[in-house]
Amino acid sequence: MILTEEQKARFQALHAARDLPFSDMVRAAGLDKRFAFIRANLRGVDFKTSDLSGFNFAEADLTGADLTQARGTDTLVLVNATLDNVRGRPRSRELREPPGPEMVEIPAGSFDMGIPTAESKREQSGDIDEEARPVHRVTIPRPFWIGKYPVTRSEFAAFVADTGRVMPTFQVDELDPIARIWNAVELGDHSWLDRDFAQTDRDPVVRVTHEDAVAYAAWLGNSYRLPSEAEWEYAARGGTQSARFWGDDRDQACRYANVADRSLMTALGASFDAGQYFPGDDGFAFTSPVGSFLPNPFGLYDMLGNVWEWCADPWHNNYRGAPTDGSVWTAGPVTALRVARGGSWSVIPRITRAGYRFGSDISDRSRLRAAIGFRVVRT
Repeated sequence: MILTEEQKARFQALHAARDLPFSDMVRAAGLDKRFAFIRANLRGVDFKTSDLSGFNFAEADLTGADLTQARGTDTLVLVNATLDNVRGRPRSRELREPPGPEMVEIPAGSFDMGIPTAESKREQSGDIDEEARPVHRVTIPRPFWIGKYPVTRSEFAAFVADTGRVMPTFQVDELDPIARIWNAVELGDHSWLDRDFAQTDRDPVVRVTHEDAVAYAAWLGNSYRLPSEAEWEYAARGGTQSARFWGDDRDQACRYANVADRSLMTALGASFDAGQYFPGDDGFAFTSPVGSFLPNPFGLYDMLGNVWEWCADPWHNNYRGAPTDGSVWTAGPVTALRVARGGSWSVIPRITRAGYRFGSDISDRSRLRAAIGFRVVRT
């Protein structure tokens, strides 16, 4: 890691203040609030009574540290941090209001939304990233709650049973490209309940349209809705700005997400291709029960991989003119497309990134939508 002179000075100040409580250390060393202590050795540091709002301890070693009674811990970012024997390890605030799903509170804050050119070069993603530009600063002005997991089959089934919602079948024929490639789905009529691949009630619901997702949120009550695209990306990044919340590399993907990897490759009878699959084997060829992998720094599961997730926003071809306050982007031409984010179990690595986006028809429930689900926001 290459440090700037300013960062070097701060690390030197941190080392010199090792015997001080962290709250005194910040004042004594002049360390900025929100400073990122990346890969720092903070073993045994006393954080008691410190205000940790916005601090990023990515890959830091916090073995034996004491976070008891530390303030602002809901926004503390701990990406790949070593937390052995940590006292008072912070937890995100959570709630559950049946029949609604489990929710996690996301703090207010700011982030850079979109895909920088350096990431595109590294991922070799080419022109597809132009739809996620220009990169722009977005401020989420107040905390909000978002689903801890994508909505599951059982949660959606309760909505269908209670409302009597009609879930039409759709036709799969020999011209369907997925049916041809996979050779794993029967032709004919299908519905959201079909199991052309094995699912449990804890798997995310798929083959639901944007209209279905909006109706489910309305069924939960007026305070529930789909996330804006900005809220979704802010929540997915969890305080990070890397391509994926666990970092820029692809090697760690199978710890954090159900992605297109050797499990899918084997199911499809395909030869391994580093451009088409993540290295490793996550144990699931298709969807996986929610929460099967490690969470992001905000305590959210499956924000990347498993299933695409509907957002509230109509599709725009790029971010020119996008709002900067985290709101749903309603201005612009009327379109039948809505934004989906997060990638899925079936897409190539350069698409499974926090900043990648695509648009899909609001009422399409075809075989191609077998990898789209959603999660809800509560305000």
